[in-house]
Amino acid sequence: MRGILIENFLLLSVVLLITIGQILIKLGVNELSIDKESENYINTVIVAFSSIKVLSGVFLAALAAIAWVLLLTKVELTAVYPYMMLPIFLISILSLFLLNESISNIQWLGIAFIVIGYWFFST
Repeated sequence: MRGILIENFLLLSVVLLITIGQILIKLGVNELSIDKESENYINTVIVAFSSIKVLSGVFLAALAAIAWVLLLTKVELTAVYPYMMLPIFLISILSLFLLNESISNIQWLGIAFIVIGYWFFST
């Protein structure tokens, strides 16, 4: 019983850390004055890493990677990898509300396929 709780905690942690981390990174880069046409990628990264939100998002992504490694020591990859569909769904929905991004009809269709695929996998 304890092992299942730890596995579920690690899996939920990975999903949430990835989701929150990506939203923080995007919020951070949106606040910076970065030339979108620039091909000076080193300067872009340096400027992006000056943002506490970007740094926090990268830190959460690193924590997600650690939790993922720990999870994979306990379960098979094929058992947990389908759950990595969840951040795609969550990030899309949160981007709509928190970042005022738009989701096209074809993207909604893709999200629906992800949810349906997840449902098929979990039954």
